[in-house]
Amino acid sequence: MSARSKAVTCRARSTVAVAVRPRVRGVGVNGVLLLRASDLAPLVEHPTGPADGEDRPTGIAFSPDGRSVAVPLESGRVAAFAPSGGSPAPGPWTQHPGFARGVAFSPDGSMLATGGDGVVRLWSVPDFRAVGELPVGQAVRSVAFSPDGAVLAVAGLHQQLQLWDVPGRQPLLQLDQTDTAVNDVRFDHDGRLLSGYADGWVSTWDVDPGRAAERLCGVLGPEPVADQWRALGPDFGDPPGCPG
Repeated sequence: MSARSKAVTCRARSTVAVAVRPRVRGVGVNGVLLLRASDLAPLVEHPTGPADGEDRPTGIAFSPDGRSVAVPLESGRVAAFAPSGGSPAPGPWTQHPGFARGVAFSPDGSMLATGGDGVVRLWSVPDFRAVGELPVGQAVRSVAFSPDGAVLAVAGLHQQLQLWDVPGRQPLLQLDQTDTAVNDVRFDHDGRLLSGYADGWVSTWDVDPGRAAERLCGVLGPEPVADQWRALGPDFGDPPGCPG
């Protein structure tokens, strides 16, 4: 790996997957290197592009059961591999306008989300059939499913962090960052959202309405929360109730 640079890694059970690409474009093959997690010994390598080193990988994701690896590529293609096999299966099977960047499996493994320029595409697993699109309107850098699979977080180059309702294919929330791009998003096991920014900062967002209301009530008290909520306008409905 001395002539190659690591793009990104992910882990499933006893295996670590590394998306690798040549340090110098056109010298070496892009691909996915599978390593044994216990000692990082190489197991198998899957090329994702031609021998000229073009079509670099931009991300990587394991399916929850560890049976599939998905890799978005610079060409807009997305390759899927069976880690225990010796060939892509199936794929590359989809095309995004511009780069493909950002990939995530749903927690139950039934869906894959892939990002491109202005759109996130949703695919059923294991047949990889197109089942929907989310018109996010920005170049995607990262996507992540909530623990229940109902919400998809999208990090974008145009300084936007978005939340989408997956079953309804509708936007839920957009947070505009004024001075930096959103590089990455992840949900923790409790459903809190972590977002990483190009300026090095990391933010934590509690997107559970009940927990968020409880925290606001604890800081401001019931009456200020209600007053500020109503000031947002009638479209937001009644203010959240404070416990106790």
